[in-house]
Amino acid sequence: MGNSDFYFYLLIVLGLLFFLVVPVQWIINFYYGVKGAMISGVLLSLLIAFGAQFFYQWGKGVGSVTGYVSYAPGELRMVFASIFLGGLLLIAFTSFGIYHLVQLSKTGVLNKPWFFTWLVLYIGTPTLYIGGKEYLAFLASKEQLTYFVPAYIDVSHYRELPVYIDELKFMNSTNGRASTFSVTAVSEFSIDSVLESEEKVREMDHLLIDRRESIPVEADQFVLSWYSFVEETYYSDTFPFPAGHFPIKNWPDGSRTMRSINLLILPEGKVRLFGPGNKQYFPYHKVEVKPLSQEEKNQKIEAFYAVNQGQASKEDIRKTLQEIKNSDRLNKREAMDKMEFNWGLTIEGEGEISSVNISDFRQLRYDTTYQWLHKPGKKVLPSEITMYFSRQQSGDIRVYLFPDKEKLFDQVEALTAGNSEMEVEFLIKVAEGEENNISFQIRAGERAIDFASFGTNVVRL
Repeated sequence: MGNSDFYFYLLIVLGLLFFLVVPVQWIINFYYGVKGAMISGVLLSLLIAFGAQFFYQWGKGVGSVTGYVSYAPGELRMVFASIFLGGLLLIAFTSFGIYHLVQLSKTGVLNKPWFFTWLVLYIGTPTLYIGGKEYLAFLASKEQLTYFVPAYIDVSHYRELPVYIDELKFMNSTNGRASTFSVTAVSEFSIDSVLESEEKVREMDHLLIDRRESIPVEADQFVLSWYSFVEETYYSDTFPFPAGHFPIKNWPDGSRTMRSINLLILPEGKVRLFGPGNKQYFPYHKVEVKPLSQEEKNQKIEAFYAVNQGQASKEDIRKTLQEIKNSDRLNKREAMDKMEFNWGLTIEGEGEISSVNISDFRQLRYDTTYQWLHKPGKKVLPSEITMYFSRQQSGDIRVYLFPDKEKLFDQVEALTAGNSEMEVEFLIKVAEGEENNISFQIRAGERAIDFASFGTNVVRL
C-alpha cells in the first residue's frame, strides 16, 4: 500500500473500537441507556489515554541509550489530552450508531434517517479518505514509473579536497520534471582518508554518494552545488547531461534502470562525469562561483562538523583541513592526475593472457588488448590492472593488482628524472602454481626497482 504506516495505525484504532468499545457500549446502552453510555465512554477514553501515555514513555525509554528520557514541559500532558479527546470523539460517534441498533433490538423500530446518515459517515468517511490516499499514491507511482528511471549515482572527490555537497538535482528541461535528493548527510569526512597513510593502497578518491536514485527520463541537465574547504570557495552551476550516453535497460520483470552515473569533483570547480563503465568522461571546466559571506562559510563548516561528529572532533577536522591547505598535496594530486609517462606493460605467468583491463589515475577505465598495453606509449599511470589468464590444466584465473598510486607516481618520476619521453616498463610476474605470489618490477633505461606497495586479489574462474 502507498500509505502502509497510516493503515497500520488506523487498523489498530478500528480493532480497539470493535473488540473493546462496541461490546462494552452495547451492554451499557442496553441496560443503562444514553447516560450510562456517556459515562462509560469517558472511562474508556481515560483508559486508552493512560495506556497510550504508558507506551509512549516506554517506547522512548527503549530508544534511549541510557534508558533515561527528559520530556519537554507539557509533553506528556499533550499526549494524554490528544489521545483522550480523540478517543472520546470516536467512542461517542461509535456509540451513536450502537444506540440506534439497541433501540431496534428493544422496540423493533429503527430511526432510519439518523442511523443511515451515521452509517454512511462511519463507513464512507474512512473509505473515501483511504481511497483518496491510495488514488494519489497510484497517480504518483504511475508518474514515477512513466517519467522517472532509477540509476546508481556515485559522487567522489580527491581525498586532498574535502567538500560539503549542498545540492544535486537532475532535470528534464522539456517537461520540467526534476529529482532532488538530500546529499548533505553523506558529506562525511575521515581523518584517515586524507592524512598520509600506509594503508592507502587501493583508494585515492573519497566516495561521498553511492546509492540508487530516480532520474527524470531524458534528463538533459543536472545541478551540483558544493563548498570546497581547502579552496574556501562555493561552486554552484547547471551542467548539460548527455542522456544519450546513459542508456536505459529494460529487464524481463518489466523494471528498468539507467546506466550508472559517476561524478568526480576536482579542484577549481572542475567536474568530470563518467559514462557507463567509466570508459569515457565528459569534463566541465567553467563552473560558476557563488560569493559567500564569512557567516555563510561558517555555516557550511558547522554543518560539516555536524555531519561528521561521529568521525572526528571539531579540532581534529580543523587541524587536518589546515594541514592540507598548508601542504602541497593538492597540487601533487593534480599533477598525478594529468601526468603522462611513456610506459608499457609486460606480464609473465602460467597460461595465455586472454585480456587485460586497466583503470588510470583519472578513474577512466580501458578495455584494451595486451598488445596495445605492452607497447610503450604516453599514458596516465594505472590505478588498477586486471589480468585474465586462460590455462588448460589448472583452470582460468583473474588477477587484480592495485598499486599505491602515490608511491607508484613517485617511483616512476624518480626513475625517469623528469624525462617523460623515457620508456618505462612495468613487469608483473605471477608465479606458476602460486597465484598469490606476484612481483611488480619497474624498469627505466638501465635502472630497475622492485615495487612492493600494491594489493592483489586472485579469483579462480
